[in-house]
Order: sequence, then C-alpha cells, then structure tokens
Amino acid sequence: MFCRRGLVSASGFYKSMTTYHDTTLWQDVYHALTPGGRTAYIKITDPGTGHPVIQFKEL
Repeated sequence: MFCRRGLVSASGFYKSMTTYHDTTLWQDVYHALTPGGRTAYIKITDPGTGHPVIQFKEL
C-alpha cells in the first residue's frame, strides 16, 4: 500500500525487528523523505488482524 503511493520503497528499508512488548510480533522499519523534505522513521506492523499498524517518527 505505501510502496504504491511512494511513501516507502525497498531502497528505504532499514531493518526488521520485534516489538518491545511481544517478541513474536515483527515490524519492518523504513526511512523515507516526507513531502516537506524531512526524514521520517516509519514502522509497519501486521498484528494479524488484517489491518497494519503504522507509526511515524521524525528523525
């Protein structure tokens, strides 16, 4: 979904990691430029509900 909109790309992939509260739940982390030119840290988690959880943090 986010790759199609140009927000994240494979080249922006940073790492995969588990969540702090559940070591069986994995999330992918990306670095991407915002439309304002700032770098964002984006974590995408699939908790198994069919709806991804997305977190943004400015670097």
